[in-house]
Amino acid sequence: MKKGMRYTAAAFSALLMMMNVPAYVNAQDNSSAKQEENSKNSSSSVSENYTGKTSKGGKYYYYKNGVRLKGRWITSKGKKKYYALKDGTLAVGNVTIGGVEYEFDDKGVLVPEKWGIDMTVSDVTPTGCTVTITQSGGDHDGELNTGEYYLLESYKHGEWHPVEYIPGVEEVCWFDEAYGLDGNTYTAEINWESIYGTLPAGKYRIDKEITNWRAPGDFDQKEYHAYFEIAE
Repeated sequence: MKKGMRYTAAAFSALLMMMNVPAYVNAQDNSSAKQEENSKNSSSSVSENYTGKTSKGGKYYYYKNGVRLKGRWITSKGKKKYYALKDGTLAVGNVTIGGVEYEFDDKGVLVPEKWGIDMTVSDVTPTGCTVTITQSGGDHDGELNTGEYYLLESYKHGEWHPVEYIPGVEEVCWFDEAYGLDGNTYTAEINWESIYGTLPAGKYRIDKEITNWRAPGDFDQKEYHAYFEIAE
């Protein structure tokens, strides 16, 4: 009686083990598949011939022939542009590179200028410059315009800071005038000596607001920058 019970228990245990084998194998197979997938996405587990973008822990990286790129611009297939920071992560959001601010989407792709605006400066002196804004194409649903208002910023310790007015100047009055930009070129000769005085040597940018005007109370505004340097 006892011997028969032992035999029955052993047979039952063997049956359970047989029933469990397929589930165990499937779990192992799924785990292997996940490990292989994670390996492809891992920034530290790419083949020596791999070229392209990969991700790990919510951050993106770019490799060329298995080597992670750092501190440089990257153009993928002649279209998408990225910037790899010093640690190899791709820049996202608003990032200042070489004193110039760029915008990247949440996957590290450089966001193109949407309103067809190109803003530059020329004839730079310590007391003024010429600003040129050209508009062509772009994607906007209103009338683009700008005014006389501008702001100067200086680049120090890796960040942009507003240039302070000279002593005695607390507020500046600007003419409430709008200059149409759609398909046009706006040029302004700016002398800031009475506001900012004479600027010392350094890196600067001039900021101007551009408005996408649809109707009273219905408009968008964006701030554009043009960069310049005053030498010693």
